[in-house]
Amino acid sequence: MAKSWAQRMTERPLAVTLDQAAELLDRSVSDVRRAAREVEPYWHANGTPRWPLRELARVLADCGGVRELGLLRPSGVVDL
Repeated sequence: MAKSWAQRMTERPLAVTLDQAAELLDRSVSDVRRAAREVEPYWHANGTPRWPLRELARVLADCGGVRELGLLRPSGVVDL
């Protein structure tokens, strides 16, 4: 059965630190840091930067694919 948007949002955060993004996307931190150069971060209330996970996954997909977690569809669209 397909999950609702609310279920998907609680399972995967919208914006994360680079270390969290590397863990969630199953990539090295250095790969994620390179991808983060292309993405504008959000600033958390405590002053720490948070990067949109979906945009990081798209940049990584353009640079070689995020196939490990099955996030890259045959059409090339990343679905988080």
